[in-house]
Amino acid sequence: MPYQYLLLNFVVLLHYLTITNKDKQKDDGLYGDLLIRHLWQSNTDTIIDVRITDTDAKSYISRPLKSVLEGQEKEKKRKYLNACLEQRRHFSPFVVSVDGMLGHEASMVLKRISQKLAQKWDCPMSYASNYVKTTMSLSLVRATHRCLRGSRVPSSAMSKKHWPCEDGAGIGLLQTAEF
Repeated sequence: MPYQYLLLNFVVLLHYLTITNKDKQKDDGLYGDLLIRHLWQSNTDTIIDVRITDTDAKSYISRPLKSVLEGQEKEKKRKYLNACLEQRRHFSPFVVSVDGMLGHEASMVLKRISQKLAQKWDCPMSYASNYVKTTMSLSLVRATHRCLRGSRVPSSAMSKKHWPCEDGAGIGLLQTAEF
């Protein structure tokens, strides 16, 4: 599976969540934001549900950031975990603050994606991890900016093309030059 497309899907998902307000509870059950095959275990699906939370809100101001994110993760698990287990699927909440702080489960998901990319591209884990973290950080900044300022381009005019790098050839662009 091309895991860089998965990362691109996260980027698109973060943008999508900022421009739409969708109701995830339907008449026939709960729906996550993303389904990934073979992430944690071979031949097993993983449902990812994303939440971007403002840790500077009045209701969270007296709590430590880590406990806010842990509470959000527990709430997501309470809501989705049993339904996923009934369907023999894994569930991972992807909770991140608007400031870029990742919840524990979100960092584990990104670490696993980095491992898969490093294996596929035959490169050191540090390069793949740098690529994943950089891409996610930039997409979070873009999503937060879009929430505050709005989009210049309507979503119907946005490109839906995937990044054409299958073999990790572009990973060299992310390496820092040593002097």
